[in-house]
Amino acid sequence: MCGQLMKCYNSLIVKEKVNIGTFSCASAILHSMELERETRIYTAHLDEWRQSHLGEFVLIKDEEVVDFFPSLNDAFSCGTNRFGLDEFFIKQITPLDMVNISLFGRSLQAL
Repeated sequence: MCGQLMKCYNSLIVKEKVNIGTFSCASAILHSMELERETRIYTAHLDEWRQSHLGEFVLIKDEEVVDFFPSLNDAFSCGTNRFGLDEFFIKQITPLDMVNISLFGRSLQAL
C-alpha cells in the first residue's frame, strides 16, 4: 500500500511518495537535494521579493517561480492542482528581522 507523507517545516512544504507507509532517511535526503535548486532561487531573490511580496508565499517548481499567494493554503492548493504528487517549494517572504519562536508556534518580530 502506498501512502503520502507531507512535511511542513517553517512554511516549506515537501510532498514525498512513501511506499508501504514507511519513511526512510535516504528518501528525505533525496527530496531535500531535489529542492536545492528551488532554495537557491528563493535565496537569490529574497531581498528583491521583500520589497514587493512581503508576507506572501512563493511557489517554486524546478527553475520556475510559479506565483505569489496571500496564504499558505492558496499556495499549497495551486501546487497540488498543478503538480500533483511531484515535489514543489513554498516559503513565506518574511522581514529580515523576523525570528521564529517554534516553542510557542508563532513568529515574532525582533525588537
